[in-house]
Amino acid sequence: MTNKAKHQWAATGVSSYPLSHPIVGQGRFFEAFRHFIHLVDDEAEKFAHVFAVVARWGIGKSRLGYELVAQINDTSRGWWVRGDDGALSKAQLFHDDQDRDQYLGLYVRYSQVANDYNNVDNWFAYGLYKALLPLARGTFDGSIQGQIAKEAADRLTVAGFDAQRLAAALEVSAKHSDETLYVDPELATRLCQAAYAYLQSLGIKYVLVVLDELETAAEAATFGLDSTDIKHLDGRAIKLMGKAIKEEDPRRKLPWLRYVALCSPAIGDELREIQSTVRRFEMEELQSNAFSDVSDFVQALGDDGRLAESYPQGLVEAAYAMSAGNFGWFNVIMASIDERLRDKRLRGETDTPTVGSLFDELVRVSGRVRQHVLDHNAIAMLKMPDRSHLATARDLLYGQLPVPLDAYSAETRAAVLGARNEYDEPVVTLFSRVAWDGLEAAEALRVSKFTRDRGMWRLGGVDQPLDLGQLLSNLGTYAIHETKGRPRTDGKHTLVVPLRQTDFVHLVSLLYPHPAAEDAARALWRRFLGAEDLEPDTATHVGPSVEMIARLDLRHRRQGQTSLIFRDPDQNAAHEAALSALRAQTEQQRARQMLVGAMRVIDQHWAYDAVASGIRDESLTVIGTAPRSRGASGGLVTFDGLKLHPRGRVLFAWVKNDDELVSLCKAASTQFGEEGRTPVVAFTASRALADRMANPSVQTLRDAKGYLLLYQLTSTEEHILHQVGVATSACVGFRLDPRHPPRRCAFVATHPPRVPVRGVCPPCRGAHPRADRVVGRRDPRGRGVASGVPDRPLHALPGKDRAHSRWCPRTDRHARGDGGRSGEGARHAEAAPARLPGCGGNLTAGEPRA
Repeated sequence: MTNKAKHQWAATGVSSYPLSHPIVGQGRFFEAFRHFIHLVDDEAEKFAHVFAVVARWGIGKSRLGYELVAQINDTSRGWWVRGDDGALSKAQLFHDDQDRDQYLGLYVRYSQVANDYNNVDNWFAYGLYKALLPLARGTFDGSIQGQIAKEAADRLTVAGFDAQRLAAALEVSAKHSDETLYVDPELATRLCQAAYAYLQSLGIKYVLVVLDELETAAEAATFGLDSTDIKHLDGRAIKLMGKAIKEEDPRRKLPWLRYVALCSPAIGDELREIQSTVRRFEMEELQSNAFSDVSDFVQALGDDGRLAESYPQGLVEAAYAMSAGNFGWFNVIMASIDERLRDKRLRGETDTPTVGSLFDELVRVSGRVRQHVLDHNAIAMLKMPDRSHLATARDLLYGQLPVPLDAYSAETRAAVLGARNEYDEPVVTLFSRVAWDGLEAAEALRVSKFTRDRGMWRLGGVDQPLDLGQLLSNLGTYAIHETKGRPRTDGKHTLVVPLRQTDFVHLVSLLYPHPAAEDAARALWRRFLGAEDLEPDTATHVGPSVEMIARLDLRHRRQGQTSLIFRDPDQNAAHEAALSALRAQTEQQRARQMLVGAMRVIDQHWAYDAVASGIRDESLTVIGTAPRSRGASGGLVTFDGLKLHPRGRVLFAWVKNDDELVSLCKAASTQFGEEGRTPVVAFTASRALADRMANPSVQTLRDAKGYLLLYQLTSTEEHILHQVGVATSACVGFRLDPRHPPRRCAFVATHPPRVPVRGVCPPCRGAHPRADRVVGRRDPRGRGVASGVPDRPLHALPGKDRAHSRWCPRTDRHARGDGGRSGEGARHAEAAPARLPGCGGNLTAGEPRA
C-alpha cells in the first residue's frame, strides 16, 4: 500500500498563484457562476458580459478569481462544495474537457487599466489588451498575472501557439501609448478583435478576464493594503465602470469577452445604485465559509489518510473560529500547529496535548499568531479567586466553543463562571441548546419591519442586505460539536445560544458583522425565546463569554475596523504616516486620543486638542473642554445638548472597570464645589460595566446618575475615534477640519459609527427610532447634533443652564428644556442614515456618491 502525499497547510496564506491548496466552500457562488457562463455562451448573446463578485476584505475574492482561471487551465487543486445531499465533494466548473478548452483565462489588476484617459467606449477593450500583453510578449515574471499568462501559454502550445503572431495582431512593436489606445475610438477594439481571430484558430471561443483590486482607497487603507503602485477607484472611476456596463455599443464589439470583476462592498453598493445596469450584469455577494464546510474538509483529508498530524478534538474548529472565517489565516494557524506537533513528536513526547496547551505554546513561538490572531495577555490578566483553575479556563477559552455542562465538575464550573477579565466582564457564561425553524426565523424578521428582497432581507435605513441563511449558519458555529458538522434536513437549525438576550445580540454581531445584525438578533430572540432572559436551569452548555472572545480574538476585532482617509493621495499618505508614528502608544495615551476624537465628533470642534481636566488622579484618563481665555469663551463650541454648565464645561473620560468608574465619580464630584456641577461623559469597552451602571449597587454610582453618562463603544468605534483624534501637532500634510478640505474626504465604515447616545425626544415624548445607529444629522440651522442619551434626555441632567435648544431628528425641530411645548404635534420622520455631525457634507459615514 503506497503512502499518500500529505496535505500541507499554507504557512503564508492561500492567496497566491500557481495554486498549491484547494478551495473550500462558496457553493452558492459556484452554482451561480456555473449557471452564468453556460447561460451567456448561447450564440444569441451578442454582448461582452460582466459578473461582479462582491465581498469585504479577507473573505477570499482574489483566491476565488484564481480558482476560476485554474479551473480553465485544469490546474485547480480542487474546489470542495456541499451538494444537495449535504455532503462535501469536489466540484467541476465545466462539463468536460471540450467545454473547458473553449475558454482562455487571463488576469489583470485594476491598477494596470486605471489612467487619466479612461472612457466608456474603450473600457472593455483596453482591459483585455493589457491582460493579453504578457501572453504576446512571451516573457513571464513572478507576478500573479505573469504566472497565469504562463499557464495559458503552456496550455496553448499544444495547439501550436506562437507568441509572435499574437504580438503582431496586437501591434506590440508599435508601442501604442495609453492615451492613443483610449482616445482612438477604434484602435483598442481593432487590436483585440485581431488577437481574438488568432486565438480562435487555436480553438478558443471565449476569453475570461479576472479584474482584481476593485476597491476604494479608503478600504485599502483600512486593511493596510495601500501602496504607491496601486490605484483605487474614486467616484469618477466607479461611475465610468457603471456606464461601460450600461452602454451596449462597446459591448457588442467584443461579444466573446467575459469579465469577472472582484469588487469591494463600496464598489458593489455603487454599482447597485446604477439602476440601468441591473439587467446587464450578474452580481454575487460572498460570505465567510461555513464552519461545517471547513470541518468536513479536514475530516475528508483525515479519512483519506492525508493529514500529516493528528489533532486534538475541537482544535480545527477553534482555529477557524480564531481566524474569523478567513481561510487564509486558518491555513497560517494550522501550519503553525503542524510544526508544533511535529516538533513534539521529534522530541519523543507521546502525550496528546490539549487545545489550550497547544495555543498557549503557539503564542510564545509565533509572532504572527501573537500579533494578529490571539491576545494571549487577555488570559494572563484573568482574575480568579482560585488560580489553580486557570489552566481549565485557558483551555475553555482557546477552545472557543461551548461544551456540555457535564464536561466539568460543579466545582470547576463555579470557578470558571466566577472568573473576570481586566474589564470586570465575565470570562465564561452559560448557553442553552435550541432548534429554530428557518421559516419562523424569516417571519420574525418580517414582523420586525425587515422586507424580503429575493433571497436577502433589507431594513429601512440600512443599505447592505442581510442574508438570514448565512446568519443562522454562522450562529450554528457554536453548535458544530452538537451537529457533527451535518446540516439538518428538516428546515431547522441546531444552535447553542447564551442565556441572556444582550449576550445573544452581541454574539450575532460578532459572528455576522452587519449594520442590521443587532436588529435581526432581537427579532429572533423575541420570536423564539420571548421578552425575558432564559433561566439558569435551562443551561445545557458552558463556554467562553462573547465579551471575552471579542477581547481574545484579534481577527474578530479587526474585521470590522475602518479608516479615515483623504481623496488626495498626499494627504492620505501623511495621515497614515501620522498613525504609524503612534503605534507605540501606551494604553492610556490611546484612550486619551479616542476621547479627543469623541470630543471633536460630538462638538464639531476639529481643532480641539486634549485639555487637562484638573483631576489629579493620574490613573484616570480624563480630558476637559478648553478653559476661558482672552479672545475665547472656552467650553463646548457648537453642541448645545451638553451645554449644561454655565461655561460649557464637560469632562470626557475612559474607564475599564468598576473601580475606575467609582474613582472617576469621586474625583469629578470633588470639583463641583470649585468648578460647579459639570456633566461627565464616560466611555468604556465593557458592556458588563454599562449594564451594571444601569442598576448600580454602589451609592457613589447611584448618585452619579445625576451628572454622568456612560457609553459602551464597540472596537470599530474605538478605532474610528482614534483615527480622528490625532493631535493637531501631528497633522502634518493633512487637515482634519472638514470645513476647509483641500479635496473631498470620506469616513468609510463597514459598520457606520455611532455616538452611542439615545433617549427621549422632548416634543414627541418617545425614544428615537433606530437612534443607536444615528451618529448625528445636520441641523437645518447648520448645527450637528447627537441623538439623545440613555434612558432620559440630555436636558434632564442637573445644571444651571437648561434653556439651550436641542434639535430632534424625529421632528426636524429644535426642542427646548421646557419640555418641548413648541414642538408638540410636529410631523415625525425616520432618523436619517448615519452621518457625522459637523461634517459640512465632506465627512460622512459611507463612500460618497460619484
